[in-house]
Amino acid sequence: MSQKDSAVRAGEVVARGRRLGAKAPGNPFAKIRFNAGGATLLTITPAVSLAVRQRRAVGERRRLRGHGGGPTGVGGVPDRLQGGVGGVDRQALTAEADAVGVGLGQAEIEVLAALAAAVAEAPFNVGGLHGPEDIRRKHLVDSLGCLRTLSPSDGEWVVDLGSGAGFPGLPLAVARPKVRFTLVEATGKKAAFLRGVVGELGLSRVDVVQARAEELGRDPAWRERVDGVVARAVAPLSTLVEWALPLCRVGGRLVALKGPAADAEVAAAGRALAELRGRVTRADRFRLPGGPEERVVLAVLKTGATPVRYPRRAGVASRRPL
Repeated sequence: MSQKDSAVRAGEVVARGRRLGAKAPGNPFAKIRFNAGGATLLTITPAVSLAVRQRRAVGERRRLRGHGGGPTGVGGVPDRLQGGVGGVDRQALTAEADAVGVGLGQAEIEVLAALAAAVAEAPFNVGGLHGPEDIRRKHLVDSLGCLRTLSPSDGEWVVDLGSGAGFPGLPLAVARPKVRFTLVEATGKKAAFLRGVVGELGLSRVDVVQARAEELGRDPAWRERVDGVVARAVAPLSTLVEWALPLCRVGGRLVALKGPAADAEVAAAGRALAELRGRVTRADRFRLPGGPEERVVLAVLKTGATPVRYPRRAGVASRRPL
């Protein structure tokens, strides 16, 4: 091949590489950089990749606030959601929140109504619940029901693990605006939805991170640094403690929202609790106002440092719970 042909070929490779943004096969944390001299493999570690995603999430929240997003702090409802909030019965929401021990002001009620409108428009299945009454009772009020068990102090860091459409984390963040909340969600579509809602509602002390729990549990910036972890409809307790307790500081707690089978889950999680240095200290029971649904909120105290072998690699805790 002549020197001229080589130059043309290199130019084609560079152009094609730029168009495709090629990734290295078999490594989701690597990309290939094309240049006239050939291809260079650029490896990005999972920890660096997580940091990049966190910076992008912060940038997206700022972008939303600067281009029609919600006002900063609790108290304003974004214009885009104004047409949808009328479906939520504010009087019923206030009374039902009171019934589960959470007093809310008018500003908080308005933001929760806007959240309900956003959830009704979610581009994925939110547990089959899209009607205003179902969203109010089975998402908003259900989430608020764990506050008396969680009881976070101002300034504490609480992680909502497997946040999905933002439950229980977003209602908790509205009710307790001086607590720092991080919504952790592994699915990209759901994480993007959460970033948009957080930006529109102006929840300035809420962050969204797209990551797996196992990844965070081995990251020094997260491991044993969190004051509390909350989780709803994520996994059986025997699996959940392996995902959540490595994040908690010693003396921190996992608060898990469960149904009537909670006692059986606690019994099945005996080995996992012992291995992960956790102890169930509370099992608060209540019924959702206006219906027969029974809820059990479990509190698990972190009593000692997490052994270095936990969490195991991604997927193992769910396939082979302790």
